[in-house]
Amino acid sequence: MLALSAALVFLVLRLTGVGTVEEFLGNPEVESLASPTLRDILLSACEAVAGMVMLVSFVSYRRYLIPGALIALMIIEAAAMVGVALAAGNLALMYEGAERFVLDVLLIVAGGLIVVLLKQAFVHRRAPIV
Repeated sequence: MLALSAALVFLVLRLTGVGTVEEFLGNPEVESLASPTLRDILLSACEAVAGMVMLVSFVSYRRYLIPGALIALMIIEAAAMVGVALAAGNLALMYEGAERFVLDVLLIVAGGLIVVLLKQAFVHRRAPIV
């Protein structure tokens, strides 16, 4: 839904003359998302782990605030890039955005698994119920 929404907004921006394909393709953030450096990947991994630490901490105290939304923030840019690249007709960039989206989701899952297993081992110190 996010990619579709981004595509529709970009089409409206192009129709109204507010945004152009060249501006989108020339944006340094788009290049950063399409070709992440090791630093970018490490930052994403740290974001995923930090979000999961917050999530398991808030759930432990029965306080459901916004950590889930904070974790989701890291995948929004890549998902939006997929939609905008599709609307711009740049399939190669759409593919790169999809790769970044999948990478970020995998980092969230892997980071979450590590945090949950560490909390299970060092805080709860018991066998899982399931």
